[in-house]
Amino acid sequence: NVSNLKCVFVDDQSVSATQLIRYGKFDMKVKHFHNQYEIFYIVEGERQFFFDNKSYNAFAGDIAIIDTNLVHTTRSIAADDTGYNRVILYIDYEKMCEYDNKYPELKLVEFFHQNYGVYHLDEDQRAFFLNLYRDLRHELTDKTYGYKTRAEIDLLHWLCKFTQIKKEKLLVEASTDRPKEIAAAAVASYLEKNYMNNICLDELSDELFLSKY
Repeated sequence: NVSNLKCVFVDDQSVSATQLIRYGKFDMKVKHFHNQYEIFYIVEGERQFFFDNKSYNAFAGDIAIIDTNLVHTTRSIAADDTGYNRVILYIDYEKMCEYDNKYPELKLVEFFHQNYGVYHLDEDQRAFFLNLYRDLRHELTDKTYGYKTRAEIDLLHWLCKFTQIKKEKLLVEASTDRPKEIAAAAVASYLEKNYMNNICLDELSDELFLSKY
């Protein structure tokens, strides 16, 4: 059971905003990646994000920043999950580069490449993001004279503000408290760093102090 709302730039669809309300437990079946920045805000409910070989629990008012071409997925945290309400902004890599060319001092591509993750937002930051989504929906739905310029100004204002966020105070830590998840993350991390080498199972188990079985 899903309720979905969507608004896009109709010229090239390089920026889009969507809202989805899903009822009941839902796990994405496969990991995926795309050439877009994904900004995933949880209005209600909770989600678990998985990327960089780690899982992160996020709740209402949290926001996930997903870098381009980052392999990721989401799933329910609890077996009795009743559903969630989320808003996602998608921004193409080329569009973010275009913003950097216009305003090079922002360095948006560099910032989002170095600072992706899940963040706890305070009340003002939550309201700011929801106001952005409301304004984008209004502009991209009514499409009155100058709407694309106004929408871009609103988006750039939010992006500029977000680059000033205090990461060390707001970034959510990975929720790898289960032994199997910790071991799997260690193996995946080691292979990611050493995939060019000819690694055998005995070497891997010795390196990580795990049984090869």
